[in-house]
Amino acid sequence: MRLETLYLACLSLASIALARTIPTSKVARQAAGCNPSEQLPTEFNVLNFTGQSLDGGETLASFDFGYLEKTNNVTTQCHFNSSSPDAGPPGRTPRFACDNKSTQFIYQNQRLTLIQAICPDANGVGPVEASGSADVTLECGSANSTANATEVCKSKEAEFSGRFFSLNPTPTNPNAVVSGA
Repeated sequence: MRLETLYLACLSLASIALARTIPTSKVARQAAGCNPSEQLPTEFNVLNFTGQSLDGGETLASFDFGYLEKTNNVTTQCHFNSSSPDAGPPGRTPRFACDNKSTQFIYQNQRLTLIQAICPDANGVGPVEASGSADVTLECGSANSTANATEVCKSKEAEFSGRFFSLNPTPTNPNAVVSGA
């Protein structure tokens, strides 16, 4: 068991080291005035996660939260409801955009995954993106006393953190909205 843990730790460190050396074109770096290897975040904070559930928090019909990532000074609000469009590339797990379009999220099984573009352009797209996750521990209470009542859910902690663990080239997204188009 100790050997497995050591192996997984080494594998994680090796993949981070490799990810930090992903080459980006000189044009991309110059256009953004940014070097991705100098902008890699390590952690993020989720603030005031609240939502609405019909099943005691197993699934959420809608939710809102704040996002803070200090390395790149990214602060934004993120929202999800039944009309939220998938902002991610086709054929992948649906992603939803935050108010700052360089940040997207995935919520599944009380786990929140944040995806942040590194050195983003005006459209919020960078040459690489960092992703990381945090578990969301919810407390839910009935909003009213009727059957099938909506329950108001919130994270147990007003602020909790997650760690970035992956760095990859940004996938091509033919459905991306381009500014000025």
